[in-house]
Amino acid sequence: MRKQWMIFAVAAVSFSFGAIQVRAQGPRGAGAGGTDAPKDPEATHTGHSLNPVKWVKKGSKKTVDANSDRDKQLTSRLQARGLIPANADLADTCAGFKGTSDCLAAIHASHNAKVNFTCLKWDMTGVQPKADVSSCGTPGSGGMSLREGIQLLNADANAKAEAKVAEKQAHNDLK
Repeated sequence: MRKQWMIFAVAAVSFSFGAIQVRAQGPRGAGAGGTDAPKDPEATHTGHSLNPVKWVKKGSKKTVDANSDRDKQLTSRLQARGLIPANADLADTCAGFKGTSDCLAAIHASHNAKVNFTCLKWDMTGVQPKADVSSCGTPGSGGMSLREGIQLLNADANAKAEAKVAEKQAHNDLK
């Protein structure tokens, strides 16, 4: 008697799953073609692909060229104002920073607060520069904010105000 109930239960479950699959296939069944069937399998969705590869935007080469042109313009403007040396390149100067805006803010802050840029960069990025760092003293922990770096290197400066001014200058440079 027990075997009969097991067979009945397995048959009932199999039948119910089979019915669900047939119902999910539509009225024509699996693989049925027709003029009303969408040609693109993703057209049945709401315009969003389920393929994660298609979620990534592919940048064009124009954006890379635009960034290099922007960097060249920024380099020449910063050199003209005396913020970076004449032989320096913005890409080399900003190596190690999370973004160009952080680097520009550090450049402006070092100039405004009379702080050594190399030391400030070391404090903010945590990467020891190749340049002479004997005047930097003991570096802070890597990943410091701009305000913390200014405070560490120049205790007399109003670090909060200096950081705010430098960030605004960096924002204006990137416009």
